[in-house]
Amino acid sequence: MILGELNARQVDRIVKMLTGMPAKIRNKILRRELRNAAKKLKPSARSATPVASGKLRRSVKVRAAKRSRKGIGVLVGYNDKPYSGDTFYGAFLEWGYRWGKRRSAKTILRESRRRRRLTDAQRAQVKAENDTRKKIPGKYMLTKVADANGPAVLDQAIVAIGKAIQDEARNA
Repeated sequence: MILGELNARQVDRIVKMLTGMPAKIRNKILRRELRNAAKKLKPSARSATPVASGKLRRSVKVRAAKRSRKGIGVLVGYNDKPYSGDTFYGAFLEWGYRWGKRRSAKTILRESRRRRRLTDAQRAQVKAENDTRKKIPGKYMLTKVADANGPAVLDQAIVAIGKAIQDEARNA
């Protein structure tokens, strides 16, 4: 997922523009303008995604972030949530993975355990054994797109938010 981050200067500008507005109107404006800004990132996110069958590339979408009282957000990413659905492998490509089979504590410790819980030493031994699997690094395709194009798109979004606020003030 591409997550946009605002720097302090951008946050100050937005806060100044939005103070004194009703929450319903403020949220409507933010949601609409952030979504429009995220749509500008979608073509570059698609082109950065590798193509084997084309399914992952076609699954790049703009979605609303999970609802929260703290803020409003928009995500650019693959169809489903990470590690699920038809395009589950997009998360593996983005963030990387370990190659090989995880072994259970029972096979690593090679003993019949009477205790239900592992001791800290046993837990560390199992973790060390499973960490020897080969690490395949992530490609960070969407992250690179966000780093390259994100600041410019966020600046455009702030300008659009300002214009939308002025239009709402004129209409009210």
